[in-house]
Amino acid sequence: MADSSNIIFEDRFTVETVDKDGKKFDRVSRITAPSHNLQMSLTLDLANELYPLQEGEVFTLAIARTLVPEELVNENDDEGSENGEKSKKIKRELWRSENMGLGEDYDYVMFGKVSRE
Repeated sequence: MADSSNIIFEDRFTVETVDKDGKKFDRVSRITAPSHNLQMSLTLDLANELYPLQEGEVFTLAIARTLVPEELVNENDDEGSENGEKSKKIKRELWRSENMGLGEDYDYVMFGKVSRE
């Protein structure tokens, strides 16, 4: 298993609804799901062709700062040029390599911003 020190949140959720307000996009579903361990509810848009979820299914959601393993981040910081271009390139290109870092441990990986209502 990859180094998980970059994970800042992890919990299990049960899908409560799928597209309850109707489907706005062909390949995207909006799910709502309460958490198992915390008193919170999740609303998530996901690519339903890549990772279809049905009502009642349970999944684990993890939020991480980066997919780059901790040891690789530290190694690249030491070897980077003065302005850090080398380490930025390695971090940006990691998802394209054979070793996906933390992403190897999950079936579906997303990149984006987290918003709170």
